[in-house]
Amino acid sequence: MVAPLIVSEPVPVHNRVPEVLLSKYVSMLAPSSRRLGLMSGNLSEACLAELVAKCPNLNVIGVPYKRRSKLLFRLCQKAWTQLRYAYEVFRARSEHNILFFIVGATLVLPMLVARILGKETVLFALGSPAVASKSKFGGLGTVILPLVASAERLCFSLTTTIAIDSPSVVTHQRLEGYSAKVTVIKTYVDTDRFSPRRNFDDRPIDFAFVSRLTGEKKVLELVGAFSRLEAENSSLKMLIGGSGPLEQEVAQKVIDANLQDNVEIIGWVSYEDMPEVLNKTRFLVLPSDTEGLPNIVIEAMACGTIVVGTRVGGIPDVIKDGVTGFLLSDNSVDSIADILRRALRSENLREISVQAATSVKQEYSFEAARQRLCRFLEDRVG
Repeated sequence: MVAPLIVSEPVPVHNRVPEVLLSKYVSMLAPSSRRLGLMSGNLSEACLAELVAKCPNLNVIGVPYKRRSKLLFRLCQKAWTQLRYAYEVFRARSEHNILFFIVGATLVLPMLVARILGKETVLFALGSPAVASKSKFGGLGTVILPLVASAERLCFSLTTTIAIDSPSVVTHQRLEGYSAKVTVIKTYVDTDRFSPRRNFDDRPIDFAFVSRLTGEKKVLELVGAFSRLEAENSSLKMLIGGSGPLEQEVAQKVIDANLQDNVEIIGWVSYEDMPEVLNKTRFLVLPSDTEGLPNIVIEAMACGTIVVGTRVGGIPDVIKDGVTGFLLSDNSVDSIADILRRALRSENLREISVQAATSVKQEYSFEAARQRLCRFLEDRVG
């Protein structure tokens, strides 16, 4: 049996989405592993309890991390974190024979140590850290971006396998030069938790945005587009769920556009509350610059919520325009407004909702995902 070590960068306090992804891979790997480890930091107590319940013998290697406000301190801290991760990978060298870098596309030093030790490594390409850094660091993003992009490309070169969750990610993240090491590894959706519980026509929320409030997610552009639609139909409602550096700017834009009666901002949505939010919503809008295949997309589809998304990452692989959702040509205010009008006027919305839920149930069940992962592990480490 295999002995995987899951490696994840420290989980941001304001973004617990990585915990959901880590939990899914622990669930899939635990039954077929003689030993399973997880290296990360800032995991919540609830997440740790859930992980141990799924795998009582889980070896958790905690790496403390507290985000600093000053840029220089943050860069120094990231360098120190890489050194600490590299040291822990070396210490665990006799216990694990394959490493899954699930949230760690820029962890160059631990990746290098793993390869020097002759370990199989699987690097998950889940959106582009370089693109995210451009908005995260504001004006300094143009300075930071080349460094992050170089680290990302170096990790792609070092790893033995690049895992993507759908074929279109190859083009979006420019992985054509690494095609020999690219493989598709799909995750799953808990279709008992995420399923249609309310008729599509009876849902009170027209549009929802549920994600990080950052520049690359284009939430400000979405508010601008929604204001145009509200001017045409004042009964429309939108919900914004999430947290991040643009929280105050989003709230102010809603006030400036006089949309307080139409837009509700609810802050971060927990995994436990997500099915209820999605089942109140007709359309989930995700106009991002970069994505892999976000969990929220397939979770929304499983609930019968119609996704409107950009043609980035794996989104075009699961959304067939006009069949299981709607695809944006670009994420400008004009384009977002146009596609939302088209969606509202579509005559077969109930059919699209049903088809979306059916397609997810067929392609993203737990057992199908676990079997695919088992076949991959047998091929790599026997």
